[in-house]
Amino acid sequence: MTSKDKWNNAYKSIALSKLGWYEAQPQPSLELILSCEPEKTSRIFIAGAGSSTLIEALVKKGFRNILANDISNVAISQLKQRLGKNARSVQWLEDDLLNPKNLNKINKVDMWHDRAVFHFFVSEADQKKYFSLVNRLLKPEGHVILAAYNTDNEATKCNGLPIKKYNSAMLLTGLGANYNEIRSFNQTYVMPSGDKRQYVYGIFSKRE
Repeated sequence: MTSKDKWNNAYKSIALSKLGWYEAQPQPSLELILSCEPEKTSRIFIAGAGSSTLIEALVKKGFRNILANDISNVAISQLKQRLGKNARSVQWLEDDLLNPKNLNKINKVDMWHDRAVFHFFVSEADQKKYFSLVNRLLKPEGHVILAAYNTDNEATKCNGLPIKKYNSAMLLTGLGANYNEIRSFNQTYVMPSGDKRQYVYGIFSKRE
């Protein structure tokens, strides 16, 4: 089963509100994005948009230059349906972050947001591919917001897949010497099942 098939199957077989990474209110992400004081026309890239309610929250705030990415066409279709007519204000990018095609053709973005995607890239080679894409697509002085399982997390898998755990220093190292950490914090996320997962959130700025 390919990675795309794996995620399509998850979105087909599990109700949105039961997915292990679902957030009814994407408060940490939204607060970090707004803390950067982006313009309403800022290009905001959402990696692994999937079941995220963040895009709906951003649309309601008046942002109109959102780029939503996911490897799963099923996830994108479901998200479009939830947004209704507002889906027209979002640029949809079905693509693989590790083997991008469409993403190689887009203009640079002002902000990159990723909650619970890149921690699935457990090999050093895949991590380098991911961070290389971030660096290639992000404008100078742009911001990166990353959220992943932190090093205190007892879980070793999500959706049946192995994950890599991070702290803020590891996130900064992955991004490279051209980035500064603005803020980071740990968060306890309560899954729909009631189980708890420990996350680290970080916001980083790219130098000129």
